[in-house]
Amino acid sequence: MDRDLIPPTYQLLRVAVPDDIVVEAIGPELPQDWRTQTMVCRDIGDRWLDRSASALLQVPSAISVRGANFLLNPTHLDAARVSVAEVIQAPFDPRLLA
Repeated sequence: MDRDLIPPTYQLLRVAVPDDIVVEAIGPELPQDWRTQTMVCRDIGDRWLDRSASALLQVPSAISVRGANFLLNPTHLDAARVSVAEVIQAPFDPRLLA
């Protein structure tokens, strides 16, 4: 990874999601080696966006074995009901590139 492309800071967002909003989760469609299969992951995400069946998609974290990330479909009607509750400024830890 080119160190010049790494921003000095990034933001984490804590969002508020109403209880009645559907959160879809990636299931068994992920291949065992999904972390190295960029195009497969993109295809799954593109199909999710095209279906527009849910405003949020829970996906496994590529860097944290037990972590998860949530993708927001901005074209879904429920997306407008998801709001930013907190913005957390986080410096990028250079040890990640050591």
